[in-house]
Amino acid sequence: MFQIVLIVSLLVIPNMLFDEKTLVDFYKVEKLIEAENLEDLLSYFNDILKQNSNDSIALNLRGVVLYDFERYEEAIASFDKSLTINPDDVIALKDKGKTLAALEKYENSIHYFDKALEIDPKFVQAWNNKGHSLYHLGKYEEALVQFDEALLIDPQYIRSLNNKGITLVQIGHYNQAITYFDKAILIDPQYVKAINNKGITLYELGRYEQSLTYFDKALQIEPENKEINQNRDKSYVLFEVVSSILNSNSEIPIWFTQNADWFIKGEITQEEFVGGINYLVEKGIIQV
Repeated sequence: MFQIVLIVSLLVIPNMLFDEKTLVDFYKVEKLIEAENLEDLLSYFNDILKQNSNDSIALNLRGVVLYDFERYEEAIASFDKSLTINPDDVIALKDKGKTLAALEKYENSIHYFDKALEIDPKFVQAWNNKGHSLYHLGKYEEALVQFDEALLIDPQYIRSLNNKGITLVQIGHYNQAITYFDKAILIDPQYVKAINNKGITLYELGRYEQSLTYFDKALQIEPENKEINQNRDKSYVLFEVVSSILNSNSEIPIWFTQNADWFIKGEITQEEFVGGINYLVEKGIIQV
């Protein structure tokens, strides 16, 4: 996925930065990205910095590559060097914040997103990343405000649509969350995160058969994704259990049939419903 991150970084570098003297050959960078050659890309930026250690664009892009290597401390050092050259470089400020967030230093990361937004209040990625950090701090209502700010600037920014969806899930607004996943999927039908998150939300609502449809769609795009495979397996098990119980000729207690109906309607929790299944299994009434 590194090439996507780097392409985004290239696209959002302000035009004024391209006016600076840089040794970066963007055509060569593009070819290395297409070849998914991360090691050579890092070497390329290092070679440029040996010739000109103050090439801020090379410093920024090297930081992005180091981030994708999960060499976060080195990435921060690269962004810091860039910021000593140009303290108002919103790209470096945003990327340093993102790297701090990867280190789970969420409060510190927000400081850098805020700095970037003071300089450029319409910097969509900074609003989105600030919301992401607030989400991880459990400040869901504040996170929603940041995602809304991003979407006011760019209503089709799919990362904020997806992030708003998962934040709404955290505060129990499942159906509203689904509308945001749907918006993201409509813009990019291959956006696996939103597809998977819609499946998870449908699962939480007890709509297992529908959730399987979305997990299957996600797996068509990323068949080796372990998380999505696990989500599908979990949903399939409960779908089969619910279907077999509701269609069973065995003497299933009335209370459990009622539980299943309540669970599907969202009137009891998943934990309460699974507790009922465990009881029936222990008593030998059903086999799972």
